Amino acid sequence: MLSQIDHVILATADFEAASQVWGERLGFRLTDPGGHAAYGTRNRAVPFPKGYVELITIVEPEVAARSPLGQALAAAIAGPERWFGFALASSDIEADVAALRAGGSSATEIM
Repeated sequence: MLSQIDHVILATADFEAASQVWGERLGFRLTDPGGHAAYGTRNRAVPFPKGYVELITIVEPEVAARSPLGQALAAAIAGPERWFGFALASSDIEADVAALRAGGSSATEIM
C-alpha cells in the first residue's frame, strides 16, 4: 500500500551550483554525492525528518541515453533547473505499481 511521498527530485545541469544553493545558501545538510551507475547519474540528498529532496544530474550521457529515466532526465536538464519527479513509499511496490498502471498511470520502472 502506498503510504507517503518518499522524496521529490530536482533535476539540475549544474550539480555543484545546486548543491551550494541548498547547502550553503539555504543552510541544509546534504549527504555525500552518490549516483545510479545503471542510469549514468550523480545525486545527493537533502534529508528531512520524513523524506528528502534528491538533487540529480547526468554524469555519463551515453549510459543515461540507454534508459527511459536517463532520457527523461537529459531532456529535463537541457532547460532550466526544475522539479523532475517524486517517489512514493510502499509496503508492496509490485502490487501498487500494477494498480497504478491498471488505472492508466504511466508509472515508470521500479528503482
